[in-house]
Amino acid sequence: MSLKALIDLANNRRDDVDSHVRIQRNEASYERVRQYDREIERRIESKAVSQELLAKTCSL
Repeated sequence: MSLKALIDLANNRRDDVDSHVRIQRNEASYERVRQYDREIERRIESKAVSQELLAKTCSL
């Protein structure tokens, strides 16, 4: 298959997908990123040392 045929095929594929489908895919992707961010924040918070614990440790 020639390069031009591949480019034409890729361009036709983009035209076949409606814009609302692309928007839905983007929104789903952004939601997955937000969920991942929340999970990472929870993991960090669970490992973070609280100020109270830090004060107790430093006072020993």
